[in-house]
Amino acid sequence: MFRTNPIIWPANNGLEFQNGFSVVNPNLIGGVLPPGTAVIFALEAVNTTTNTPLANLYQHIVNSANILPFHGKRQVPAPASLAGQSIYLCVAVQTQGAIVARPSLVEIYHEIPDSSGLGKPEPADGTGLPKTFTLYPNYPNPFNPETTVRFYLPEASEVKLTVFNIVGEIVKTLVSGRRATGNHAEMWDGRNERGEPAVSGVYFLQMRAGNFKAVQKMVLTR
Repeated sequence: MFRTNPIIWPANNGLEFQNGFSVVNPNLIGGVLPPGTAVIFALEAVNTTTNTPLANLYQHIVNSANILPFHGKRQVPAPASLAGQSIYLCVAVQTQGAIVARPSLVEIYHEIPDSSGLGKPEPADGTGLPKTFTLYPNYPNPFNPETTVRFYLPEASEVKLTVFNIVGEIVKTLVSGRRATGNHAEMWDGRNERGEPAVSGVYFLQMRAGNFKAVQKMVLTR
């Protein structure tokens, strides 16, 4: 489940944020989404206390004929019912028709809004730390040859931090094991599991901790 930090929904004309959508391996999409099938990504506003979806802000429908990537600014409306409420945004995934489940070969990737553009996150207490599991954008990005990955755990958890290439193959496992509550930082030196320099291109960083999952895109330039 992809989700932002909690925010207080502003009482204005809506929100504008940077986000994107891309398919990891377009060459294999036809075998996963036959004609007549689709995957629907819906951006939902969810109440932070009850975890109840309050509004569907937009949908992105992907099928074998519509796999064009999107990267840029996106506008969402401002339903009056959300004004002043504490919510987080998450991406819900639905399917239409009998899709072929081959996540090891094709992963449909959706990057949710950068929460820094959605207003100040609601802290858990006076510390200013987020309430939820958080994967921060790596820095620098693009990078050559090193980049730092930061993440936050609201509780001690088993964590797996993995770098994938565009065809879904594991390039490097950065973290695999239990980590304490708090902020953490790991560095990727641009090398694979064999210690060889990875080639220039797009990579995907996946974080798993309990039921939390987040993916973000990294660009290695040499």
